[in-house]
Amino acid sequence: MHDDWGAQHSPFFNVKVVREMIVPHMKRLTDHIHSLGYNADLHSCGKLLGLVKCIEEAGWDEWDGMVINDFHDAYNNLTNHLIMRITCGDESINKMDDEEMKKTVTEFINEFCRRDRPIILGNLSTTRPEVIFEIYRQSRQKLG
Repeated sequence: MHDDWGAQHSPFFNVKVVREMIVPHMKRLTDHIHSLGYNADLHSCGKLLGLVKCIEEAGWDEWDGMVINDFHDAYNNLTNHLIMRITCGDESINKMDDEEMKKTVTEFINEFCRRDRPIILGNLSTTRPEVIFEIYRQSRQKLG
């Protein structure tokens, strides 16, 4: 489902408003989605790190946020449940030489490739095939 909760610099609403006016209604929706046997995926744009707990409270299993969010912080400190769509690097990875690209992928794999904390790999449509292959190769090595 798509429902933007923020802008480039901050959420549209504070935590109190979200918990009072959005979470209960979203929870009804996600409970229904779960009753049908599906995961609930929220695509929500904006800088939403302050609302990650609200996203979880509303019952979302997955969050597809914008790259302006600090996914390092969200992944390591804000949640143990939410599966996030995370992109390896930014657009500059497409212009890196092979050595630099492999180093960037290694850093990404070391942080985000864990059996206990899956992610969804984001932004593949604009990523050159060599980068995608390197992510695949290194993640297979790490996960066996």
